[in-house]
Amino acid sequence: MVLLTAPLMSLSASGTFKNTLTFVCGTLARIAERKEKKTISSGQSANQTKWSEGCQVWQSPENDKSLWEAFGGYVKKSGACDVSLSYYFTGFQLFMAYYMTLGPNNWINYPNPPLLIS
Repeated sequence: MVLLTAPLMSLSASGTFKNTLTFVCGTLARIAERKEKKTISSGQSANQTKWSEGCQVWQSPENDKSLWEAFGGYVKKSGACDVSLSYYFTGFQLFMAYYMTLGPNNWINYPNPPLLIS
């Protein structure tokens, strides 16, 4: 990592530090492009596939989005939810949290919000 001790004050300063940080006169510093792409692991590929399938289910006409928005309001007030939530979510975010955590057809009333029995 490059440690800058003073600002780059030259009007014609430009160059690259260790192939990681490029600075050009008149513009902000930016990170240099990577020379090789990282490979995606099988777990990441599975998550990407599951996410895209969940988005297709969300966009389907069978899914009532207003129910998920109302469910989000209920969760915000009561705090009762089957999946781990650290803050308030929108309807889409709640649906995807359920879809990614529990998977398709693994909660009562799928693809609508789950029925909470308290």
